[in-house]
This record gives sequence, C-alpha cells and structure tokens, in this order.
Amino acid sequence: MKIEFHVKKSTSSDDDSDYFPWQSWSPVKPRFPRLPIYDYCPVKENSSMVFKHKSDKLKQKITGWCSWYAYGKNISGKKLLAEAQKIKELKLEIEYILIDGGWCEIGDWRRPYKSKFPEGLESIIDQIRKLGFKIGLWMSPFQTSKNAELVSQHPDWLVSDNGKYVDALRLTPWDRYFSWGRYMLDFSMQEVQEYIFKCITIFVKKWKIDLLKLDFLYTPYFNPKFKTITQPDLQLKTLFKYIKKHFPKIYLSACGCPLEIAKGLVDSIRIGKDTTVPFLYNKPLLGGLINKRNLKLLERKMRLLKKQDYDQYYNLDPDAFVSMPETGFSKKDIERLRNIIFGSKVVFWGDRLSN
Repeated sequence: MKIEFHVKKSTSSDDDSDYFPWQSWSPVKPRFPRLPIYDYCPVKENSSMVFKHKSDKLKQKITGWCSWYAYGKNISGKKLLAEAQKIKELKLEIEYILIDGGWCEIGDWRRPYKSKFPEGLESIIDQIRKLGFKIGLWMSPFQTSKNAELVSQHPDWLVSDNGKYVDALRLTPWDRYFSWGRYMLDFSMQEVQEYIFKCITIFVKKWKIDLLKLDFLYTPYFNPKFKTITQPDLQLKTLFKYIKKHFPKIYLSACGCPLEIAKGLVDSIRIGKDTTVPFLYNKPLLGGLINKRNLKLLERKMRLLKKQDYDQYYNLDPDAFVSMPETGFSKKDIERLRNIIFGSKVVFWGDRLSN
C-alpha cells in the first residue's frame, strides 16, 4: 500500500472553479439548478491534508449479471433461478449473479420477502451456487423504508429534525415538507452499527454471499446533526473497515458513494448514474433523453477519473450493459455503452436473458 499526501479541494464550494465530482453520481460539472441535491456535498469542505491510499492489490476483473435492469424491484426466486439457468445454457462468461434491490423491505435485511422467495432466499442462493455462480447482494445500510418493521420496532434509531424523520433520498430542497418514504438511520448509535454488522455477518456466513453492493452511501452526509465532513466520513470508514477486517474475501462494491473517502477501502465504486431507468421502459422520448444524458456523463466521468488516477485506488464501475429494446437506446448508444462496460474491470450484464 502506497501512501501519499495531497491537499483535498472542496467539493461543495459556491465557487465552481473549485468543483470536483463528489460522489458516484455527481456530474463532471455542476448543473443549474443543482438537482438532485444528493449529487452535491451538503457540507462545505475546507482544504485539508488527507491520506491517499494507492492500492497495490486491486481486485482482478469481475463479470456478472445484475437483476435491477431486467426486473427492477419485481424480482423473485423463480426469476433469478431462470436467469442463472439461461446464462449457464448460453455459456456466457459471467461469474456473479447480483441480487439487486427488491429482495426485502429496505431496513429489514434479515427478512427477505416470503412472497418472492417462498423457499427462502437462502435456498435460492444455494440453487444458484450449484449452477456454478457466485452471489452478490444489494444493501442500503444507512436507510430504511417507512414500511419496514425496523421503523415500528426501533423508531429511536431514525434521524429526526424538528420532530420529523429525515428523508434519506435527498432529491430536492422541498423534501423536508413531504417524504419519499425512505428514512435515515442514525449510524452514530452503537445499536444501529451492531444491527448492520450483524446483518452483513448473516449475508456472508449464513447465506454465503461473495459480493456485497452497498448503495446510497451519501446518506449520512445529509444528517442535520453533522456540521463538518468529519463525522460522516468516519461512519463510512467504520463500515468499510469492519467489512474488510472481518470478511476480507468479500468483493466490496460501493454506489452513491463519495469518491475520496472510499479510496483504498472498497474494491470498486460506481462512477455514473444508473445505465437506464426501469420505470421509463417503453417511454422512448423521456427514457431515451435521460439515457443519452447519463451515457454522456459516464464517458466524461470515466475519462476524468482515469486522468486523475482514481483507478489506482479502486476499480471504476461503469454499471451494467443493457440493450433491451424497451430501454430506448439507439444502436449507436448501445455501441458506446458496450465499449465502456467491456473495457472496464467491472463487467455486468443487465438484460433479461431468460426470454
């Protein structure tokens, strides 16, 4: 591990000349208006001396299939197994089957949906493993759905402000007046940390996962209690270091994550928006427009981060290759996306292959 000092610039300055993308989804240049607000660091960072950890042991290239673009939240054990069987039949060079969002109520990480996995998620994972695949699992460790049992059982674990639970998505400045139904967990509480660590332990030791995708990692930076970058940075470090210490063989993938704090602590980090938006499928005008914008961002972000040597600290994850007609991608866009995805060290498919 090589360690260097550098002066870290602000990522949340009003002076755009000092701007640098803050987290996975942040644009290369600031937009006006600055929406969604989760793209921009809410705490103004002063220039400070920080460590840069260059990794001498970056993980090798990985390949996989991700459930999100094929099914969104509408996954099930039956669908996952069908995809795994089709991938095996087609003899695609795919190592991981990533079970993305939708497998449980967010926050209730020990309770997979029984309606989607009547045999139990552990059983489906075992069947997929027997087909020769490794397993990835999605988690949003700092958030919980308002419908989760966790909320009713432990309301004191939630961050509140002026008597209201703090919205965790942080899309607009008006989120304080209404809720998207996603609350913020107070990771500064020992009980919350222990709960998240116990869930991850179950994923690895009991369910036998091989890859953990952590999402919406910008969340603690929007905790109104925090006035500096130090405390949320420490929360992410605590989470990453726990996983690396106790489960060093797990491939750790970060998404919606501040780029600086993750250096040397994760195996890969998402560097762009979602490839496409499932709920905009078959809406070619709007879906196609958003896809083109996100593809352009991905190309620019990849060039920028490579130029700044970020690929020496973790693998740059461009997300999944998706070419289904309902996405609204043109043939030219699909070719551009393919060149980025298959030229990286994190190669995932997102197409629905079973039919």
